[in-house]
Amino acid sequence: MIEHTAAERRVLSAVRDRARVEVDFDGEQRLRGAVLADALAGTKALRSVRITGARIDGRVDLAAARLDFPIEFRDCHFGDDVVLTEAQVASGPAARLPDSRSRSHAAPRDG
Repeated sequence: MIEHTAAERRVLSAVRDRARVEVDFDGEQRLRGAVLADALAGTKALRSVRITGARIDGRVDLAAARLDFPIEFRDCHFGDDVVLTEAQVASGPAARLPDSRSRSHAAPRDG
């Protein structure tokens, strides 16, 4: 079993509660890309996800994932790619992912 960091536990707890996920970090908090991708891809019925100021280590592989909620990363540092090949991401004002590290493009979804 993987031991999660305090930052990862905060994100996973919010995702489990199906609440709006708004997590502010100080830039020193680290999330592993694989943990974040697993949490997001396996989640339904979230209102939205906003993560601010996190350092995300490793690839965030969301290939072919269907994210039925808006997602935004604000002032986050990505150490590797965000893979969106054939992903479907809900469109909306908060559907923002880092351009410089994104690989391929997600198909926007309305609704």
